[in-house]
Amino acid sequence: MIDLKYHVQRHQTKGRYECRDCKKVFSHISTYQGHLKYTRAHVSDHVFKFQCPKCSKGYSTKKAMQDHFNYHHLGKTSHKCLICNKPMATKACVERHMMRLHGEKKEKPRTHICEQCGKAFVDKKTLIQHEITHSGARPLSCDICQQTFKHKASLYTHRKKVHNIAIAKKVVEFMDTQNAGP
Repeated sequence: MIDLKYHVQRHQTKGRYECRDCKKVFSHISTYQGHLKYTRAHVSDHVFKFQCPKCSKGYSTKKAMQDHFNYHHLGKTSHKCLICNKPMATKACVERHMMRLHGEKKEKPRTHICEQCGKAFVDKKTLIQHEITHSGARPLSCDICQQTFKHKASLYTHRKKVHNIAIAKKVVEFMDTQNAGP
């Protein structure tokens, strides 16, 4: 009964809490605060020297920013899976794809440990995503009904099932940098 009361309250509340950084709007202060905590934890450890000229997203290397720009804004990439030729945004994405889909195991040390439960991860990004599980934070929200989610996959499934909206597959052109002209 408490869940229903909270659910109804969430949809009746007219509160508007807007993030100054990303302009996302939240109907509950607790969700907004969770969003702020998540984004600060996610960004605070990094010093971003290179900013995307189109969306201002920050990167620690020029190569990382260029990979982002090419893939997300130009629809081009120089990274692809050697087995199925799927284009990817970065070399790290290719490696993760190879491991998950083609069973290419490159054992990396799990040096990023969750302080709450002790579970170990190979990279900090995955640890941060996992840590949301332990917090009350729901940093993602549906732009249609403002329902909030802990994980990107849950938001995607919600949009697909509730609003019949699926994100179209991105068409990315592979740029062969090895056989390119001078």
